[in-house]
Amino acid sequence: MSWIKRLPLEEYLLPGNPSCSGCGAALALRIALKTLGPNVVLIVPAGCAVVIQGSLPKTSFNVPTLNVPFASAASVAQGVAAALKVKGVKD
Repeated sequence: MSWIKRLPLEEYLLPGNPSCSGCGAALALRIALKTLGPNVVLIVPAGCAVVIQGSLPKTSFNVPTLNVPFASAASVAQGVAAALKVKGVKD
């Protein structure tokens, strides 16, 4: 459990999100976002993560987020990666 102590204090999954009580996906997403840091773009296919995100104008993700149809998630992620590469973003 020493890895928990090394997690940054910054939160990218904001408190008060509308996930179900005890939601394992919300906890996993919180730890993943803490590990990945602020330079991440979430590609969210239809599913529980959309519920965790909440609705506009107040969302629970503190990073750029794209909601996409389930079947196109990989294509959108590839497009985002290509766009970031063209812009010269390395991290």
